[in-house]
Amino acid sequence: MIDVRHLSKHYTSGIVNKRLTRAVDGVNLSVPKGSVFGLTGESGCGKTTLAMLILRLVEPTAGSITIDGKDITRLGKRALNRLRPDYQIIWQNPDTSLSPRLPLKDSIMEPLRYYARVRRKDEAAILSRCCKMAELPESLVGRYPHEVSGGENQRAVIARLLTLRPTLLIADEPTSSLDVLVQAQILELLKRIQKQLAFTMLFISHDLQAIGFMCDQVAVMRNGKIIESGACGQVLSAPRTPYCRELVDNAFRPWRFAS
Repeated sequence: MIDVRHLSKHYTSGIVNKRLTRAVDGVNLSVPKGSVFGLTGESGCGKTTLAMLILRLVEPTAGSITIDGKDITRLGKRALNRLRPDYQIIWQNPDTSLSPRLPLKDSIMEPLRYYARVRRKDEAAILSRCCKMAELPESLVGRYPHEVSGGENQRAVIARLLTLRPTLLIADEPTSSLDVLVQAQILELLKRIQKQLAFTMLFISHDLQAIGFMCDQVAVMRNGKIIESGACGQVLSAPRTPYCRELVDNAFRPWRFAS
């Protein structure tokens, strides 16, 4: 499904003393079709940049990205835009996807209308079906984002992408801005929807417990590079590198309370 080879994104900063930042540096990655693949590591390690490269929301410095046999690094703008509905992303903050000026129902249907994939007479049925799948009460869809909770907004984002029936979903820290109880509910929801629709998911999180719950395989990033990857259970139970062992120890260490 996704095959990334020697992918890099470098930035330069400064006018006189130019500095090179290797946000993503020679990454190789293969994600099987229909699987949930985890990407983890500390903040700033390059996870989000890699996600944006895979979707060609930013241009790579070097390397190739192949999705379903198509080398999207070679596609022109028009050809790439035809594929956009099939490749969707959930951002950390649902405000990124929802307009404050639109009721939820219009934000949910917006991409389907934009890509002219729906007839007006079919909109109500599609809206109802996608809200049901996202477990968003239809009684809320006439409200605006500021009138509902963060979890309900994230469900609206999920309903929005479901209207397009994507083949690839990238979830970039989709629960980190939510309360703990709501985080668990959204993770359960995403896992259930992925199994039902069998799309490929790249799940990005610094939370190794969420990675362990969601993912079949996982890759660990550090300083723009993938330093370890494999079956999720194997990496989390017996990490090979000192850095990964430290991440796992910190994630699953029992709480120590002050006496």
